[in-house]
Amino acid sequence: MSTGHVHNTNQACCSIPPVQGGDYKSKGKYEKVGEFEKAYVVGDSKTHALICIYDIFGFWPQTEQGADILSATLNGTKVVMPDFLKGKPWPVDQFPPKTDEQKEKLQQFFGTT
Repeated sequence: MSTGHVHNTNQACCSIPPVQGGDYKSKGKYEKVGEFEKAYVVGDSKTHALICIYDIFGFWPQTEQGADILSATLNGTKVVMPDFLKGKPWPVDQFPPKTDEQKEKLQQFFGTT
């Protein structure tokens, strides 16, 4: 039974297209930014920029695509996604941790990375 109450008024979730699967071609490129040897950069704005932070799994086509969508939606805003994990993301096949040892390794990762 619907109450007619709207619980989410965020227009972006209903208007920005979701990431595409398959053969998506990223619009940005990887370059050195400051102390980061690798950063995904998209957009050409000289006055507006966003720093994009990925999750513990690092760079994936979907995260690049998310940065591309942000840049395009915000009229070419420069989006920079540095490699905060410096090439050592958490392995997808080790999540979620199943054993106490795996749980401890994940906590060490959070505590040191």
